Amino acid sequence: MKIAKTVAKKRTCTEMIHLRRDTFLRVQMKRVIIRTIIEIGVKSVDWVWDFAGLEP
Repeated sequence: MKIAKTVAKKRTCTEMIHLRRDTFLRVQMKRVIIRTIIEIGVKSVDWVWDFAGLEP
């Protein structure tokens, strides 16, 4: 019985770590996506300025 209890404890611990890592990865992905969207927006604005033949 004792062994089963420690195994259960260990499993819940690893599950918690996995959950934490998953949420962390999700946050990182959101950050990366937002950053790329901003970069694309800036580049497209620059491209529009170039296309119009104007210097910002």
